[in-house]
Amino acid sequence: MKKILFILLIIIGCVKDEYSDFQTLYPNLADNMSITELTGLKFQGSNITDGSKFNLKVLKEGEYTIEVRDYFKNLTSKSIINAQSGDNVMKFYTKALQDGDYTISITKNGTELHNVKLVIK
Repeated sequence: MKKILFILLIIIGCVKDEYSDFQTLYPNLADNMSITELTGLKFQGSNITDGSKFNLKVLKEGEYTIEVRDYFKNLTSKSIINAQSGDNVMKFYTKALQDGDYTISITKNGTELHNVKLVIK
């Protein structure tokens, strides 16, 4: 009896799980943030919370700067992203920012590429 149970456990352990392929689940997430243009910046919604995702689509890989400015145009955050050519889905962290209206801009070599006004909660 122990041999049969052992053989069954081995067979069950070797069967491929249907949900083990994570890539099949990922396109559903990316669909709501897909960008049809050659370049662009798109957030999950008009309100951002800590950990919200965004998609930055660029033609050339390299360093891009994200600047977050408050309602009075004061710089509150500045980060550098190493983006790959195409879609770059990343998380946006807001714990250090107060709730309110912000302008988020993407620049490369001092040239502004994208500018979005959003509410951070």
